[in-house]
Amino acid sequence: MLTLHVAEQSPGTAVLVDGAAVAAVGPYEELAAARPSAKVRRWPGILTPGLLNPYGPELLEATYHPDPREADALGTILRLRGRYEDPSDGVAVDWRTRRTLSGFAAFAGIGFLGGVFGLGAGFANVPVLNLVMAAPLKVAVGTSGLIISIVNSSAAWVYIHRGALLPALAVPAILGVMLGSRLGAILLARTPASVVRRVVIVVLLLAGARAFGRGTGLWP
Repeated sequence: MLTLHVAEQSPGTAVLVDGAAVAAVGPYEELAAARPSAKVRRWPGILTPGLLNPYGPELLEATYHPDPREADALGTILRLRGRYEDPSDGVAVDWRTRRTLSGFAAFAGIGFLGGVFGLGAGFANVPVLNLVMAAPLKVAVGTSGLIISIVNSSAAWVYIHRGALLPALAVPAILGVMLGSRLGAILLARTPASVVRRVVIVVLLLAGARAFGRGTGLWP
């Protein structure tokens, strides 16, 4: 993809990037006229010559990838985009999905595992939304909660129809989950995304270790 990068405090200078390589550096007007098909990317700060940073690719990857302004064709058609205010950082985040078809396929696999193994695959929603479809982490967490509440009800009817339901256990469990979800939603709004990401990673590691232990007989 051909992109033209320009900084807000130095609008006269731009960098033309072709894929992973710098194609040209020069006046913005000249580069824009020479390559009108290039997508313009405007960043805060100033664009000026500087020292070579050997970790430049890693810094750019961590800062700007995935670019929330670049959506795939299916995500654009379905209008899978939005904007939310992050109280913990005090910024507005614009986002769009990527690799939407791959995300749908992953959700189909999650639904299958949830139906086979007793609704226990909901924790995989967050990695799919965040890592595959490039939704911001807090959007992924909130969306996952809604997905679980709706989708699990359809799978639960299979067990209800067969009599595999204990109301004495379901009622207190529902009350506890509702209370925990409410507290979690309040904390999510006030917690930085980096902290939420670490918590999600720890939970996934523990869930994976438990599943491995149960499957191998090491976990009672």
